[in-house]
Amino acid sequence: MSGMTEDFDPIEWQEKISKAPKLVFHQFSHLDDAATQWFLRHVAKVDAPFDFQPNNDLKIDGEAGEIGLDVIHEHAVKGYQEADGTFSSALRFVIEVFLPDISDLRRKAVDPICKWVDGDDSTGSATKAILGAKHELIEKVGLTHLFSAYKTRYSEGGDEFINSKYGEEVLSVLYDHQLAVEKVCEEVLQSCEFHLVGCVGVCLGVVPRAAADFGQAVLSKMAAEQNRQVPKIYLYRDPKMGIGMIRMVDDLRLDEQRLQDYLKQFNGDEWFFHPGGFMAACGSGTTPRDPDTIPVDAMALARELDQIYS
Repeated sequence: MSGMTEDFDPIEWQEKISKAPKLVFHQFSHLDDAATQWFLRHVAKVDAPFDFQPNNDLKIDGEAGEIGLDVIHEHAVKGYQEADGTFSSALRFVIEVFLPDISDLRRKAVDPICKWVDGDDSTGSATKAILGAKHELIEKVGLTHLFSAYKTRYSEGGDEFINSKYGEEVLSVLYDHQLAVEKVCEEVLQSCEFHLVGCVGVCLGVVPRAAADFGQAVLSKMAAEQNRQVPKIYLYRDPKMGIGMIRMVDDLRLDEQRLQDYLKQFNGDEWFFHPGGFMAACGSGTTPRDPDTIPVDAMALARELDQIYS
C-alpha cells in the first residue's frame, strides 16, 4: 500500500496509526517527514516510537502492526491519493486521517503548513507550486529553507532530534498561533454584523488585532456569494477602536477632499487621513476611541463613501 489507492476510513486509520508499535520513516529526513512527525506528536498526540531506516533496506513488520510513512513498502503509505490520481505529502495523509472535518479549527490552522509541504513535496519548490513560479526570497525564508538550516545547525543530533527540534520551535509556534487566530475569527463571525453598501463593506463589532484582515475576507466572500460588487473600501465601527476605513484596492485614496469635507462635521479635527491614502480613521488600534463619542452613523458614512467612490 505505497499509496492510498482505495477508499479509506479515517477512523480505521486513526486506530491503526495510534496503536502501531512503531512508525517507520526513511533516514536523512526532508520537510515532509519532519512535518508529519510533528503533526503526529503535537496535534494528533500519537506516542508510537519513530524508527528511521535506510530507504533501500526497509524492514516493516505489518503483521505486528508496524506502519511506514513517506516510504514505498507494502506496509507503508507514501501519501494521500488526490482525485486526479496524484499523491500528496505524507503530512496531508495524516491530516486527512486525524482531522477529516474541514470545518475543524485545528484543520484550518494546520492548512497553511500543509499547503507549503504539499507544494514542496510535489515539485521541490513550494512557491512554484503555489504561485506558478519559484520566488527566491520567499523560498529563502520559508519552511523548507528553515528546515535545511536546522539540519545544518543540528547535524550531529540525527533525524529524530533535528525533526523534533524543528517541529517544536517552528511548526508548533506557527500552528499554535494560527489556531488562536482561527478561534478569534470564529468569534468575529458570531459577534459582528457585516453589511454591503455599494462599493463599501461594513463591519460592526469588535475585531481583535489577531483577526485584523478577517473582516475584509468575510465581506469579499459575502459579495461573491451574493453576486454583488466586491467592496473597494472596508469600513469598521469597533467599540474598542473607533470608526475608520481602509481601502481594499490600490487605485483609491481615502484622503479625497470631498470625504474630508464630509467628515469635518463629525469631530473634524480628530480624523486622521494617512498621507499614503490607504486609510482614514477617528480611532485605531494604536489610538483607540469610543465610537459612541463620534457623532456619525456608520451606515450613513458607508452610503456617503459609496457616493464618493462608486
